[in-house]
Amino acid sequence: MKAPAHNNFRLLMIGFCVLAAVYLLLEFSRDYPLDTGDAPMFQDRADTGLAPVYAPGGSGPYDQITARPLFNPDRRPEHSGNPTPVGTAPVTIADAPGPAADLSLSAVILTNDQRIALLQKASERKLIRLSEGESLDGWVVETIQADRVQLRRGEETRVVEIVMKKSAALPPKEAPQKARQITGNRMPPTRLQPAEPAMEASAPVETPPPAPGIDTGAAKTQ
Repeated sequence: MKAPAHNNFRLLMIGFCVLAAVYLLLEFSRDYPLDTGDAPMFQDRADTGLAPVYAPGGSGPYDQITARPLFNPDRRPEHSGNPTPVGTAPVTIADAPGPAADLSLSAVILTNDQRIALLQKASERKLIRLSEGESLDGWVVETIQADRVQLRRGEETRVVEIVMKKSAALPPKEAPQKARQITGNRMPPTRLQPAEPAMEASAPVETPPPAPGIDTGAAKTQ
């Protein structure tokens, strides 16, 4: 009687496992739509309060350096669209070309994406900021190197190198003032020398008595 009951329980468990497997298979085979809700998946940075992201443009901090060169006494930025000094008319190639002999190269600024030359005319103290391809008085900046700039005007080419200003020579040191000489009737002081020690008196020399038999002057007087 116990064997049939045990077999029935085993069959019941097998049937339950089969039903569970069929249910799981049906559940996994169904396509459920994703419930995204009303909230957007990606929010704007303006809503989150985070600082907006700006794409890097230009050369970053080098823009301020090139806009306010150290070689300008007033440190005022140049006009962004005009390489010529403020207050002068823009010069193009069509204008009357001027000589490049009066141009001097004061400094060169080289970065990864910029090459800037600071030129100066002999008649002006203002520095002129030029890049490659820009022109001044008919001269086009062809190349900018670390120590020179090559200018071209038609078939004519000119190279302007950096002028290294020598430091002013220091004035020679004044010779030390000579000692004042003694003038007038005033005699210079004499140096006192120590007196030499007195010579010791020599002892009297004793005269030996005359030998017997020698006639002396006393005997003759007799």
